[in-house]
Amino acid sequence: MSDAANPVASAELPEHRLIIGVECHVQLDTKSKAFCSCAVVFGAEPNRHVCPTCLGLPGAMPVLNRESLMQAIRGGLGLGCTIASFTKWDRKNYFYPDLPKGYQITQYDKPLCTDGAVWIDSPTRGPVKVRIQRAHLEEDTGKLNHADDGTAALDYNRCGTTLLEIVTHPDLQTAEETSLYLEELRRILRCLGVSGCEMEKAQLRCEPNVNVEVKIGDEWVPTRIAELKNLNSFAHVRNAIECERERQVREFLETGVRGPRPKSTRGWDESKKRTYLQRAKEEAADYRYFPEPDLPPVTIAARLADEIRPTLPELPSARRRRYVETMGLSPADAAALTDERVFAEWFEEAVAAAGGDAASAKAVANWTMTDVRR
Repeated sequence: MSDAANPVASAELPEHRLIIGVECHVQLDTKSKAFCSCAVVFGAEPNRHVCPTCLGLPGAMPVLNRESLMQAIRGGLGLGCTIASFTKWDRKNYFYPDLPKGYQITQYDKPLCTDGAVWIDSPTRGPVKVRIQRAHLEEDTGKLNHADDGTAALDYNRCGTTLLEIVTHPDLQTAEETSLYLEELRRILRCLGVSGCEMEKAQLRCEPNVNVEVKIGDEWVPTRIAELKNLNSFAHVRNAIECERERQVREFLETGVRGPRPKSTRGWDESKKRTYLQRAKEEAADYRYFPEPDLPPVTIAARLADEIRPTLPELPSARRRRYVETMGLSPADAAALTDERVFAEWFEEAVAAAGGDAASAKAVANWTMTDVRR
């Protein structure tokens, strides 16, 4: 079946259900990179903030940035994760122009953070717990800039920047739920101060893993999983998932091929509203993981977590609940006021100055969301 096949209305498709898990790469808010002292500067002149370590030159040795570890622990705690008392580093081997070493320093079988959760309010299912399987530290790649004439230029400024990769279980069932999860994840991480999560600056990159179960008689038959790469807006996430849902069902009906493996990696063409095949998805054996010999394991993260935990701010979900229960605000008003931590804190100071009661809170909320926000 052609990737460019015309879309089919959902009413024409057999009964089916979506299965979605999400991988997010979050750039942590640190002044320097994960394993060297090069500055992290968005929009700088290409290849200005590089050194032998992040360029992978012979003899260069990585050294862990302590702030990267602290921010990752803070993020993991905010997601309700368990922080590992022992975690190590691994080399993930693959060859691509924007990865100068030929491998990425990451965490494979001993991630820093495990077993967290993010709650969302699904329009169809009510409260949904999205389980966080793991969140681990790794370094970013460079950037490959493609020109209209077919040539490409490499900018290694981003190489070695600290990423927190957050991986969910396949608990999401619609494109809308996926968008709601990502929005709540962004609120949490911004509230914690670990990342700006500005998608236009590649600080939050989303990669949904999507497949479908099609009902054939009394059996639910899975299609092959597709990873939709580097989606950089919530609208793109929703559109790409919906397009991929229809494409997978049609491919199954035409070919009878069932999955969920082997997996594939697909890009998203926003102008043509379609996904397209990039490559077959590698499995763990293809990356030839092995322990990173130049970095020692981390054995102090759990102790650091005990020190960081009391400093965590009130998270957006708890603040929304408090605004509804103690201030008498509507859920919609509470959500709007807690989207940004600084905005919520300003609102609470204004309520206190106005008297601090429920009537004052409602009046200040109306004023804040109209005149002040404008």
